[in-house]
Amino acid sequence: LKTFYQNYTSLGISAEDLIDRYTKSYYSQHKEIKVTKDEKLKSHINNPILINLIDEAIRFITHLRDLDNNSKFIPTYFEKSFGSKSGFSALPLTDTISLKGQVDRVDLYDNYFRIIDYKSGNADATFTELYYGKKLQLFLYALAIKNATGLIPSGTFYLPIQNVVEKSNSTDSVYKLTGFYTDNNDLADAYDINILSNLKSNFVNMTLKKDGTISKRSDKVLTSSQMELMMDYAKNLSVEALKEISLGKFN
Repeated sequence: LKTFYQNYTSLGISAEDLIDRYTKSYYSQHKEIKVTKDEKLKSHINNPILINLIDEAIRFITHLRDLDNNSKFIPTYFEKSFGSKSGFSALPLTDTISLKGQVDRVDLYDNYFRIIDYKSGNADATFTELYYGKKLQLFLYALAIKNATGLIPSGTFYLPIQNVVEKSNSTDSVYKLTGFYTDNNDLADAYDINILSNLKSNFVNMTLKKDGTISKRSDKVLTSSQMELMMDYAKNLSVEALKEISLGKFN
């Protein structure tokens, strides 16, 4: 907790910053995460809000450990930029304007990748929000990574950072990945190595039918062509927004 304490007492450090620093350190050193509470250190912290944040960080990082230990996807890029000198290429929107950005995390498996965006607010995305242009970033991120790497997008997810204690009798994690993913049955156990036996994942919003194929009852399950259409729609809507802005329309 010493690192947590030092970072949280520094101005401008958020939960997302702390988590990113911790995961970068872990994966660069290829060490097993050991999450412990130092009660002696906590006894010297008189700020209840700070203690609450430390407990939140411990719960979240514990889940990150479990998420990655139960997945075949390998966390590969952290805070990966596109459109910068040290990052991937920018995403062209028009002949003169390209989109620059930064992705919290990109995981790779075989020829596939998934986007993970840490979210402290409403960690969900719907077709309605995409249609009205409220949450385009996940699909724009996916399109940028696809263009830069040539890999196949398998899913775009929010990973909620919520200061909520899980109920002891609940099988669902409050930190479960939420988002859209393709109906590629070969990737089911890449998301969760136990899903073939449990038929439901505790790490991603995915369930399987009894025959082991991905259930399509959720509107978050897309075909590969639908994933492409979603990415293209997000880009086209961004282009339309640029046209409106150039005409002085900001509503």
